[in-house]
Amino acid sequence: PATVQSRTQVIRFGLVPRRELEAGLETLGISKQHAERVGQIARGRPGVALFMARDREALEEFQGAAAERGALLTRPIHLRLQWIEARAKKKEGLINELQLWRELLRDELMRAIGTPELITFDRNELSNNVSGFKNQVPRIKRLMESEDALRHHVDPRLALEHFLCV
Repeated sequence: PATVQSRTQVIRFGLVPRRELEAGLETLGISKQHAERVGQIARGRPGVALFMARDREALEEFQGAAAERGALLTRPIHLRLQWIEARAKKKEGLINELQLWRELLRDELMRAIGTPELITFDRNELSNNVSGFKNQVPRIKRLMESEDALRHHVDPRLALEHFLCV
C-alpha cells in the first residue's frame, strides 16, 4: 500500500571487492588459498562466499557441475538431448541452472577479451573447445531467450533445447 511505501527506503547493497571478501574470510579462519577460490566464485556476493567457504561439499558440487556443463556443449547432440530430458523433468531450479551456464559463458568472454582477473572458473573443457568472443555472443543470446521462455512457462525441454541444441 501507498502508506507503507511512503515510509520505506530502498537500500542497495553493492558487490564487495574480491580482495575485501577474501580478507574477511581469512579473518574467520579460512585458509588464504580457500578464501581466494571462494572469493573468485562469489563475485562480490558475501553470502555466497560465506556459504561456499563453510560448506566444502557445496563448493565441490558447484565446481563439478560447472565442469560438466562446460563439457556438455561439445558433446554429441544425443548426449545433450539426454541431459535435457533429465533436467526438464525437474522444472524447479532451471533458471538457476541457466545462471550457471551464464557464468561459464561470461568466463569465456572474459578470456577472449583478455581479463583473466574477472574469470570465475578454472580453465575447463568449455574453454578448450568452444572459446572465443564470436562463438559466445550468439550462445549467450540463446541463453537469455531460454531464460525468458522459462519465465513465461514455455515447456522446459523446448527452452533448454533452444539453448543447447541450436
